[in-house]
Parts: sequence; structure tokens; C-alpha cells
Amino acid sequence: MEEFILQEEMMRARVPTVNGIGAFLLGPTLLAHGTDEQRAEHLPPIARGERAWAQGFSEPEAGSDLAGLRTRAVRANDEEHGDHYVVDGQKVWTSLGHNADWLFVLVRTDPDAAPKHRGITFLLVDVNTPGVTVRPIRDIRGDAPFSEIFFEGARVPVANRVGEENRGWYVAMDALSFERAGIGATIKHEQAIASLVEHIGTPEGREQLRDGWERGARQEIARRYVEMRVLYNIARFSVTNPVPGYEASVNQLFSAELHQRLARTGAHVFGKHGLLWQRRGAPLGAAFTHMRMDSVAATFLGGASEIQRNVIATRGLGLPRS
Repeated sequence: MEEFILQEEMMRARVPTVNGIGAFLLGPTLLAHGTDEQRAEHLPPIARGERAWAQGFSEPEAGSDLAGLRTRAVRANDEEHGDHYVVDGQKVWTSLGHNADWLFVLVRTDPDAAPKHRGITFLLVDVNTPGVTVRPIRDIRGDAPFSEIFFEGARVPVANRVGEENRGWYVAMDALSFERAGIGATIKHEQAIASLVEHIGTPEGREQLRDGWERGARQEIARRYVEMRVLYNIARFSVTNPVPGYEASVNQLFSAELHQRLARTGAHVFGKHGLLWQRRGAPLGAAFTHMRMDSVAATFLGGASEIQRNVIATRGLGLPRS
């Protein structure tokens, strides 16, 4: 809860936070599953902002079906490298991967495991390890917020394994719960709607407001605001447990779909002005036009909406899997 409050206040003040992936995903995961040595090595530089992290989970053939990942890690031992894993494979859509110093990745250590998720291991990988290559990927806007990562005979010490071999799936599920339980999206949505309301209250904003849509704009903005207060309380509820459970999936699902509704509201308000892509001279610097592009991916980042609904149904409501 203290971390929740700190993150909320920093985001409301619009000041940079410590590397989110390291501080908000890996940090709590190491507290729950890491060794004393791993905590001592990684937590202080994460807290000081000296070591940036990225999450290597998704693969070209394993997105929502994460248990289908194919990146292999074979255990080996020799005089030069000691007890280690040799990792080969590819990760994709790795957020901020090209800015990371370290990665936490899922690898397959038992290719014959059934069910598939029981043969997966969680490893910490230095990006400077020989055999690791990071390549940025450009998105629909022309930016490069994520990367693809290739492993070609990369040797990772066994000491960098978090949790037991072949039990990394359960470590990863806790990491994803920490990711889905954040307050960050709530504050960003609140700030976006506040800027929209402020703008359409100005003479310039009134002029840009879509013809004949003033009443509809009021109603739709009011709905978005109510939904954001609901999201805020869901986020608070999701951090009532040391490791968030199905509540984190409720938070992720509601936030992602609200992101898309909010983007559409901005587009409706500005009408033809909402088609302007260049920021200079556009209403609110084309913020809602860019948000609409961002929101396309909202319902599968951090786990597709279908996956979130499955988690809510089985873990939250106790429904059968079939």
C-alpha cells in the first residue's frame, strides 16, 4: 500500500518514477521468490534507478498462449562458465528492451513437460551477455517503445534462476499480477480527462468542439469520469494482498477497455480535428489522436482481455475451466 501511495503521488505530480518494470514488477517478485543473494545484488540498484529492466516473456509463437514458449535453456557445467544454462530462442514485444541493462525471461527447460507450463524456468539475464542481441521495433506511430531479443548460445549462471527449475511459471504469474495491479493507468486517464474538460471550456476548445455535440460530450465525459473512479477503487482493492490475485486481472481488464473508450470520447469531442496527427496546432497537441492509436493495443498488453476474463472466471468466480 505504501508503494501504491508513492507511485500515485509521483504520477499526480507528473515527475519521473524509478524504472517501473524493475521497481514495480521484478522488485516485488524477488521479494517473494528470490534468494538473499539476488535481492542484495539487484534491489539496491533498482531502487536507486541505476539498473533498468525489461520483461522477456512473449514470443512470435507464444503471446496470449504464454505456456507455448519455445526459447530453450539447457543446463551445462564447465570450468570456464561453471554451472549455467545455454539459452537459444527469441522474445518479441519486449517493452523498453533497447533501454534495459538486464532482462527477466521465461525459458523452456523441460521440452516434454505436460502440461506445458510445468517445464518453464525464470531467469535473470544481463543484456551484455555474449549471444544476446536486442533490436528495436517501430510501432504504428513510428516510435520504438519495444524490441525483439535474440538468444544464440547465451550462457546464464544457474545462480540467476529465480525459484525452482521448471517452476518458473508460478513466479511469472506473480510478476504479472504485480504488473496488472498498478495505479499508473488510473492517474494517466484522470489527467487526460481533466485536460479535455479544461480545453473544451476555453474559447478555442468551444470552437473546435464537434458541431451539435455539446450535450453528448457532457454525457460521455461524465461516464468516463465515473468509470475512472471505479477503476481507482479497483486498483486500491487489488493491492490489499501482498501478492495480488484475480483482482489484478479485473483491474487490467477494466483499465484496458476504459483506455479505448476514453480515446474514442476524445475523438468524438473533436470531430474532424481529432484526425490531426501532427501535434503542432492540433487540439491538445493531438493527444487524443495518439491515445487512440495507443489504445488499439490496450486489450492485449499485459495479457489479452480474453485471458483476463478466464482468470476472473476460474480464480475469482470459481467457474470450471470447460
